[in-house]
Amino acid sequence: DMLPLLKVAGMNGSEFSRMLRDNGITVSGKLSQTDLRLSGCAPSSKASLLFKALLSFASSREVDPDALDNYRSAEELRIRERRTTDQGLQEVLDSTMCPDYIYLEHKQLKNINDDLPERVNDYLDHQFSNLGNGVIVLVGDLQKDALQKLLCHSIGDLKAGSQRPVRPKTTYEFRDLWLTTTTTADRSRFGQRQRSVSVAISARIPFNTENSVAFKLAGTALEMEIVRSMASVGYTADVKVRDDMDRLTVNVYCRPCRSEGLPA
Repeated sequence: DMLPLLKVAGMNGSEFSRMLRDNGITVSGKLSQTDLRLSGCAPSSKASLLFKALLSFASSREVDPDALDNYRSAEELRIRERRTTDQGLQEVLDSTMCPDYIYLEHKQLKNINDDLPERVNDYLDHQFSNLGNGVIVLVGDLQKDALQKLLCHSIGDLKAGSQRPVRPKTTYEFRDLWLTTTTTADRSRFGQRQRSVSVAISARIPFNTENSVAFKLAGTALEMEIVRSMASVGYTADVKVRDDMDRLTVNVYCRPCRSEGLPA
């Protein structure tokens, strides 16, 4: 969502995004502590445009000096609207358990500083200058020979460095506590005056494939048991399992079932 801060191929971020949407192309990005991931979909007939757009984003990008104020205002509104969603609850739970953790999934207004556009552009320059460990996965109605030629022609000039990504070591304090807070909201996604309960459990566990898979299976079993137990009192639950490289977290959101879904 940093695209509005940049110009790509002479277009501002909004114009670039609109051009992709008008051609049936959707793209989303996700960051981790070690990599940048771009994913999306496009009509087969627009594959050439998709790769040209990727090349422009990688190599024909600059900071938009007039975009920061609008970006900050839009993010302030988005953050305010998100407070009553599951994501907003997750942000509150995360900030309560480990307020010093710097790799949170959510955005904070205090981090949208005046130098943010330059930092974003520098980060992307670094990522796209070291694609030696990059992977491209394509699925769809594509001809192998034509696709190989298209890839070489459109993105063959991207730089492939030899530097391997190193997962940064994070240091932060976990709050060792048992905390219960009751809040009455003016409105929420569950309806006015509805009672809901949110629970978070987080622990430092070494990140590896075995732990990650086992944790996801445990989360599925936990969700099935909670949903079964809560059904008798007219409640349901969502269980979100997350592995953030150096910690594992379970968020449980219990909420009342909709009245039209309950037996008479």
